[in-house]
Amino acid sequence: MHKILSFIFIVSLPLFGAVKLHLAGSTTIQPIFEDLKPYMQKNFDVSPIIEGGGSQKGLEMLGNNMIDIAMVSRDLSEAEKEKYNYITFGYDGLAIIVHKENPVDKISTNQLRDIYSGKIQNWKEMNSKFKSDITVISKMLGRGTLDIFEHYIKLQSPKTTNKKYSYPHITKKAWEAGANNDVIVWVGGIKDAIGFVSIGAIKEFDGYDMPIKVLPLDSIQPTNITIQNKSYPIVRELNLVYQKSNTKVASFIKNLQNPLFDTTIEKHHFIRAKYEDK
Repeated sequence: MHKILSFIFIVSLPLFGAVKLHLAGSTTIQPIFEDLKPYMQKNFDVSPIIEGGGSQKGLEMLGNNMIDIAMVSRDLSEAEKEKYNYITFGYDGLAIIVHKENPVDKISTNQLRDIYSGKIQNWKEMNSKFKSDITVISKMLGRGTLDIFEHYIKLQSPKTTNKKYSYPHITKKAWEAGANNDVIVWVGGIKDAIGFVSIGAIKEFDGYDMPIKVLPLDSIQPTNITIQNKSYPIVRELNLVYQKSNTKVASFIKNLQNPLFDTTIEKHHFIRAKYEDK
């Protein structure tokens, strides 16, 4: 079952009683539910537990029946779609970021691949005015952000053991970040760094004057319009995944429709998905 919808908790009767509702996984999605936590506590007899750790960790915990809902910020595989029920509630793009003082003002897919493979190691190969070695920032295994980036760039982490792709490796010199905020802070503090990060996460830093800038990828800026129509090259789904046998969660999710959730999604600078029942 695949449902794409916008939602919020509006059930008048508690579905969980005093039972805890445990969500874990994507740190991209986590802030949305942290915002909704007081509402959930007020309107339901439920004590929400919300933790990050990455999309893969969420799915592993779900598979071991340790949580109720996995937050997954990537497209699901066909095997995952077959195994679980899920809803796609929004979309996000991955932005390529550099320090604000970096004179490079755009990047192509081929250049990005060459940087992350280690073929291009100095910025002078892209701008003769900036002769500095590139600090490549990637993400840790299990992060949905890394998964979608690997699939797009046709490279994979050098620490990959399951050989999910037959791609060459990302350079072993790459720094590996955990959460989106790590990438933003590192790039903002290192003038020769480059990283990839959730667009929603970047916009969360708008009021902090973080010295970073977003590079157009193949001449396309990541905007609400280019993400929604998928003309921007790297777009991903935001999913909530749950066990098919968990009837309480299934009933809970079926009653999750309210404009308030749309507002919360947009507050965190993501694109909400339109409701579809397939």
